[in-house]
Amino acid sequence: MIRTLKVVLLLVILTSYSCKKSEELPTPITHIDYKKENLPDFSYAGYKRSEAPIPFVKEEITLNADGENDYERIQDAINNLAKRPLTNGFRGAILLKAGTYYINNTLKITSSGIVLRGEGQGQNGTILIDIRNGKSIPSQIQSRKEQSLIALIGNTKIFNSLGLEARIQTGYVKVGSTKFEITDNPGFNVGDTISVIKTTNSNWIQNLGMEQYGWTSNIYQIGHPRLISKIEGNTVHFDIPMVDQIIENEGGGKILKISYPGRISNSGIENLRVESAYNGEDDEMHIWNAIHLIGVENCWVRNVTGKYFVFSLVGLYNESSFNTIQDCAMLEPKSMPTGNRRYPFYIDKGTGNLFQRCYSDHGRHDFVTGSRVAGPNVFLDGYAPTSLNETGPHHRWATGTLYDNIYAGIIAARNREASGDGHGWSSAFNMFWNCVATVAFKIENPPGSINWLIGGVGNVAGDSYTASIGHPVEPRSLFIKQLTDRIGESKARDIFIEKQLSNNTIWNDLGAWAGNEKALKTVR
Repeated sequence: MIRTLKVVLLLVILTSYSCKKSEELPTPITHIDYKKENLPDFSYAGYKRSEAPIPFVKEEITLNADGENDYERIQDAINNLAKRPLTNGFRGAILLKAGTYYINNTLKITSSGIVLRGEGQGQNGTILIDIRNGKSIPSQIQSRKEQSLIALIGNTKIFNSLGLEARIQTGYVKVGSTKFEITDNPGFNVGDTISVIKTTNSNWIQNLGMEQYGWTSNIYQIGHPRLISKIEGNTVHFDIPMVDQIIENEGGGKILKISYPGRISNSGIENLRVESAYNGEDDEMHIWNAIHLIGVENCWVRNVTGKYFVFSLVGLYNESSFNTIQDCAMLEPKSMPTGNRRYPFYIDKGTGNLFQRCYSDHGRHDFVTGSRVAGPNVFLDGYAPTSLNETGPHHRWATGTLYDNIYAGIIAARNREASGDGHGWSSAFNMFWNCVATVAFKIENPPGSINWLIGGVGNVAGDSYTASIGHPVEPRSLFIKQLTDRIGESKARDIFIEKQLSNNTIWNDLGAWAGNEKALKTVR
């Protein structure tokens, strides 16, 4: 268990620092060696684990807007492209020329290697407007959340291959571990995809004090997908370090050999402006979501600006993993500013996802995870200057998320107790690195676990581990440092823009851009 950071700080200031301009930050005062301090490795997040840049896929089909039958023409183009064979993992891109397209149904990409591309996310670029306002919109909130303007959809079934299963014999698997012993090996091999399952019992529930909020152990059998990298006797080594602990008297754990035969990959959405038609500021009888990623891996959404949606710009569902969402903005949501609304950048389920350089306007939970989300996942260089509620893990034990240089109102990881229908402990082993909370940080430690707040600027409440409050630390970005150390500086430069590699924040640039394509050129 990671209990402390043994770091010598030149100065630690607990202060009620309030930041009026995002660049008005003190000079970093200390360097933290993440390896020496045994912090989790978050660097596996992103498309292809951020080991390769998002590709540019050749255009095979070009369409112009005509204001009539735009949905049918675009969906037909997607379907026709899906019939072509994959070449090096790709089928091609569909280019939507600049103009306004009116959409009356969800555009669905259900095959790998297809990219839907516009000619810009600005006012003069490619604009898709969902016109289903008041038409065929379910009355139930949950049903509305399931609808989107664009969806990348794979088969969401996870198969337990050949029934291979083994109990974990190691009594205490620490955060950061890349190996453990199993009771026996019924046939696991190097290269197998496994789910490392934290098989919680009533002790775990009671230790957290969650039985009063309706938590039951059968609901919290939480899987962490990994690849076997080496087997030595009954010792199994795997690729990505653990971001939660497995303790024998709290139920221990097991591994299953799994596969995702129906996932799609190498598909993307890029260079678009998407909007939802609406009637009034509090109207909710329109499309709630811009883009859904459902059962996908190694896909992306980049350079997309969305306006007027109720719930999210990009939502990841059904174990969608190793995807990158970057240079995206959600503007002017139209809804009541209350629960179950305005989650602009959202991970419902998935491991290894990266959101970077994203902007949120009047969101409630701007950069957020749902329940039982197993990381590593990363939100990097996010800017939410008009946030209405909490940024951070929202409920029910999300582990291993890095909030790296996030600017928002309230930044929280805490026991939400009876909120919702029993949110309880929102997370453990989440890192908040060089973030600014203009209202407050509310970071707490679950019993026996930890959340970290390092280099945070803002009022602080809670009993999390804190270091250098009021003063950012070096390295500026933990994710960039960890990725650079893992894959080398040359490859890492393909993943980030130049200013991210400096010691300066990019929040002012994101604020000036705010989803406008022309200003974005000064950032990229």
